[in-house]
Amino acid sequence: MFVFAGYLASEVWANCTPTYFIEVKTTLGTLDTPFLCTQGQYDKMERMRPTATVASDEIYIVARVFQLGHSGMGWKLYLDPAELRRRRELSFKADVYEVTPL
Repeated sequence: MFVFAGYLASEVWANCTPTYFIEVKTTLGTLDTPFLCTQGQYDKMERMRPTATVASDEIYIVARVFQLGHSGMGWKLYLDPAELRRRRELSFKADVYEVTPL
C-alpha cells in the first residue's frame, strides 16, 4: 500500500512485508494544531526509521486526523516522522516536569 502510494521506494520495498506501527493522533482543530507525543512514542519513532536503500522489519507512522467530527475533517500520514523532524517539517517540543519532594 505505501509503495503504491509513493511513500516508500518501490525498488527497495516492493517485496517486503514490514510490521507497521501506526499511532493515530487526533485534534478538533486544524492540521496545524499541535498534538501530543509521549517519550515512548518518540523513542519508537527514532528506532523504527526506514531508509531509502535498505528495507527494515518495522515502520513507525503517525496518522494525523484533524478537525475531528467537523465537516472539514481530514487526515495526513507522516511516514518516518524522525526524518521529518530532521528536515524541520515537524517540530517536537519537550514539556517535562521534574518533581522533587520537599
